[in-house]
Amino acid sequence: MKFRFFTLVLCLVLSDSLLSASEAKQRFQESQWDLGVLGGAIFEGYQGDTINNTGALGIHAGYRIDPSITANIDLLFLPNVVHEDDENGQAIDTIGLVNYEYLDLESDYVPYIGIGIGYRDITNTVSHDSWNLYGSLGVKYILDNNSTLYLDARPRFNLERNEKGAYLILGVSRFFN
Repeated sequence: MKFRFFTLVLCLVLSDSLLSASEAKQRFQESQWDLGVLGGAIFEGYQGDTINNTGALGIHAGYRIDPSITANIDLLFLPNVVHEDDENGQAIDTIGLVNYEYLDLESDYVPYIGIGIGYRDITNTVSHDSWNLYGSLGVKYILDNNSTLYLDARPRFNLERNEKGAYLILGVSRFFN
């Protein structure tokens, strides 16, 4: 008797969590906006880049254009930048991206791919400020009815000089209508 009761309670709890996951995915698909914070590691110096590897902190805003396409803007602050002149400074990367999300109602994981453009503004220098092309390959995990956790790899190609670099981003975002 106790075993049947325990099995019944376990089935109810599991079915409720599965329903909640499905509802969270539906809410995620119907959301229009998301705001979040992110942190990242910058891997630079690949081909002529003037910045050493460093960390970054930032904010994120996104808008869902249709169920599978989002437009995003990220502002990333690089607090400890050392460029080729051995001058210390800071940098701000402003990145605009358009992402295509592969939505599968059976999974809480949402893989995505994107492309965008950004501007890097480095303090203490004008000669190293630059426009960049970004790729984006990542996955979002739906945490609950309002939040996602995402991991994103972004190669960076300088449009003005022969420089390349990359970001590895980890962020948390809250979505809403």
